[in-house]
Amino acid sequence: MELSPQIQQAVAQLTDAQRAELAADLIESLPNTHYWVEDAEVDRRCRELESGTVQGLTMEEFRSATRRHRSRNL
Repeated sequence: MELSPQIQQAVAQLTDAQRAELAADLIESLPNTHYWVEDAEVDRRCRELESGTVQGLTMEEFRSATRRHRSRNL
């Protein structure tokens, strides 16, 4: 599903903080999401990134992986 150009344009005019808040609100509105992560898990992953134990993804790598995941689950 693609968003309408009007929605895309309106969202593009929001500040980073406003877009982050909108994204959080949208995710929170999803029914029975199975993507819940405990705070302790977030802390552990942050420590792994900071220590260099694991390497993060670029935004493009993340988007590409997300698109692949969505196409497999449609």
